[in-house]
Amino acid sequence: MKMMGKKSNGILSKLNLNSLLFLLMFVFVAFLTVKIRMRTANTDIPLDYDPWWFYRHAKEIITNFENGKGLLPDKWDVQSYFPPGRPADILGWSYTIAIAYLISKPFIALTLAKFCVYFIVVFVAFSLIPAYFVGRITTNKWGGLANAFFIGLAPTFVIVSMAGYIDSDVVYVFYTYLAVATTLFAIERGIERIRFDNIKISFMRLKIPIPKFDKKLFRSLLSFIPYIIPSLIAFWLFAFNWNSAWYIYFVMLIFSFVYILIAGLVEPYLSDGTLDKEKVTSGMLKGYKVIFALILIGLLGQIITMITNRYPLNTGTPLQQLTTGLRFLGKRSLIVNISVAELQTLNPFSKSGFLQIAARVGLFPIILSLIGLPLLVVYKIWKKQKITVAEWFTIFWMIGSLWLISRGIRFALLFTLAVATADGFVIGSLVELLKNKNLLLKSLIFAVILFGSFHFLSTSVQVSRASGDMSVDEYWRSALDFMKEHGDEYTLVATWWDPGHIIAGYTGLKVHADGAHCGWYACIPYNHDIRIQDMGRILTTDDEEEAYNILKKYTYLTPEQCQRIENTFPNLFNKGVCSIKINKIYFIASADLIGKYYWPYYFASCLRDYKNISENYCYTYDGIVQYFYNEKKAKGDSYNILYLSNNLLKYYRNQGMNNVLPYVYRDKYGREYEMVDLIMKNNTMIPLLRTRNGDVIIRYLGYSANSTPVRIDFKEVGYEVGDDGLLWVDSSLQYVIYADKSIANSMFTKMFFFNGEGLKHFKLVFNTPEVKIFEVDFE
Repeated sequence: MKMMGKKSNGILSKLNLNSLLFLLMFVFVAFLTVKIRMRTANTDIPLDYDPWWFYRHAKEIITNFENGKGLLPDKWDVQSYFPPGRPADILGWSYTIAIAYLISKPFIALTLAKFCVYFIVVFVAFSLIPAYFVGRITTNKWGGLANAFFIGLAPTFVIVSMAGYIDSDVVYVFYTYLAVATTLFAIERGIERIRFDNIKISFMRLKIPIPKFDKKLFRSLLSFIPYIIPSLIAFWLFAFNWNSAWYIYFVMLIFSFVYILIAGLVEPYLSDGTLDKEKVTSGMLKGYKVIFALILIGLLGQIITMITNRYPLNTGTPLQQLTTGLRFLGKRSLIVNISVAELQTLNPFSKSGFLQIAARVGLFPIILSLIGLPLLVVYKIWKKQKITVAEWFTIFWMIGSLWLISRGIRFALLFTLAVATADGFVIGSLVELLKNKNLLLKSLIFAVILFGSFHFLSTSVQVSRASGDMSVDEYWRSALDFMKEHGDEYTLVATWWDPGHIIAGYTGLKVHADGAHCGWYACIPYNHDIRIQDMGRILTTDDEEEAYNILKKYTYLTPEQCQRIENTFPNLFNKGVCSIKINKIYFIASADLIGKYYWPYYFASCLRDYKNISENYCYTYDGIVQYFYNEKKAKGDSYNILYLSNNLLKYYRNQGMNNVLPYVYRDKYGREYEMVDLIMKNNTMIPLLRTRNGDVIIRYLGYSANSTPVRIDFKEVGYEVGDDGLLWVDSSLQYVIYADKSIANSMFTKMFFFNGEGLKHFKLVFNTPEVKIFEVDFE
């Protein structure tokens, strides 16, 4: 007895030691996950653009709470898409931030902005827990650890969850894994509770079972409900925190219908090469149980989210998600999506497409999943080993997300979730398969995995080092400070939509548009499509009066417009908005718009050429959203940034041509194409454009002398010009910017390059090399 006690204690000690070592490994993964994100912890404000949306509304909730208005946001958001603003579109992530801050406030003396810097990193660490359980349910604890490792350090996840980057991507990761883990748990542990009789119909000489809807079925479903309560809680929290939460539910629901075929036909055939009637019946009945389980989750999920679907919780329902998805697939979306680079289609099986995805997901995890997962499935089929529901779902999830990422790199994080889960499946399965194999074979395989993992970690570290440039730079920050100091409640800030969240969050002023895309159902009378076309026209027209009059319509609301808004949102609309008349607009012309100019010009072309045609009439997009294609109806145009060619410069100098500076266009392969020469003649720079018919003089030359812009019109000074464009010469002489005649005299060119010289309504009030602010006075 004493000997058995010692032996038992020894086994327990060994188990405790193994558990402790494994826990330390998980903690180490969490440490790495946190460590690489702390490189941006020195920021005192949120990073990038979108995080400011959540920060602003979290601050609003906290302010209302401290003023005795309860833990509630304002019903009407007057800062976004003014006039008139928009209904409160608060996601629960802002609540989560606000509540966490209020709880920690008595213990930690931090501003909300600084608290957010650390909070996002802590939440990322917590997201490893549901990731572990998904891997654990799929295979074993090693699969769980691998899943946590590959998602926590995935480059695409690191980029959007650095310290200070409080966007909702971490919510997406945490709750996707939580919903998947709790749903798979319910299916694996409670599905046998579902019982029903069946009837059979003949199909291809097989008797296909069909569930019989009777009291027995419904009673069994009731007994199954306790098993899905964690799943319902997870989905409700997901729907509260993120407006597209039910996407993973529909992925699982679609899988359940596929699983009927897998369980009823594929698995029986793979087991012995025949379709035995009893096995087919048994398998299909199991598939029906999975379907019933997921339908029950959907129905109850619809009920609980519908109860909280309105202000202030705004939980999205499964039906809303389905409607949105069908609209998305039905090719009806905001035209702004055309310009979103992350929604451009790509071919994941092409070299460029694969490398683009690998840069986001990690090269080793993709290779491991794309090669290891099929090989493992083939091996299990060959050995006639059982493949569980969770394993089949992992395979389906991987295939589905691979298709989705081909529709745009924006879906890289969704693909990464599936890749990490597939990698966990592969590694966890290898641990089991190699348990009793040759030591040399085990060492070789796991050495490869460790080497690939270290390479993956190295990539993640490099990504984190490169993420420092997401902070608001000194030029923008000084511009924001200026507007905050000089603006008031009757001031509107207008520019291209990208920085709208930062402007609203930092200054507290109203913005014309921002990144929270506002469609036909929410933004009345001017939705995002209308505003983006108007703003594009303001930036690209050469008619100042036209630009002024477009902006003027955003200074007030007519009584008819106010009544329409009130009728649409009777319990939300703040009627006081109708009495606000904007008397000053700050219009921003910033350097980033040089590279983005194609899109303002593209969207403006509809208004320019077709006036009041409906906003989706002029555009096309060969991607997720398809518009009627007519290239003549919408055209973009860009500034061309040309770089000094050292190769040509050396050649010219060898030829004795010391008065020529050659500028070339370099394509993505580094090939140079001659475009512009700057010739010095009589102490005057003369710009020459290379054409098929020879070199011609460009009409306008611009440059800065002692911080004062200079513009030369060669036609006015007596030269024969052959091109009515503009060449702007940077003071470094390392690059020039060429604008053809359609851009040379645009409002943006006048404002950014020439500080608004000659403009009557637009007065320059703030000037830096990167950001220029013009005041438009409407009083």
